[in-house]
Amino acid sequence: MSCAAMPITPEKYFDSIVPRYLARAANDDLREGVLVIRLFGDVGGEWTIDATKRRIRRGGASSPDLYLEMDRADFIALMAADLDVVAAVHGGRIRFVGDIELLNTLAVLLDPTMQTRSIG
Repeated sequence: MSCAAMPITPEKYFDSIVPRYLARAANDDLREGVLVIRLFGDVGGEWTIDATKRRIRRGGASSPDLYLEMDRADFIALMAADLDVVAAVHGGRIRFVGDIELLNTLAVLLDPTMQTRSIG
């Protein structure tokens, strides 16, 4: 009997997995800048990733280089590789403003396979 994997929570992802990845990532993997990710829903949250200093903290920043927002449920679906990101962006479920080139850094950080690459 197989059991489904537990969905990863944004808290675990941003508080545990992303900091480990930031500490180990090659310089070519991350473009410098400040990114803010805001999640809406019953239990929302906001995190600031400073890719330049390789730090992450809870809460927003007043002038991020890139701001992204989505529903918490969409984030969990993204981490489970169950979200069509292009369709979600075009449908307004994922919204962003700022330095478009920082989306590459964000794509690396939000890649669901990073969950397994960063643990260990």
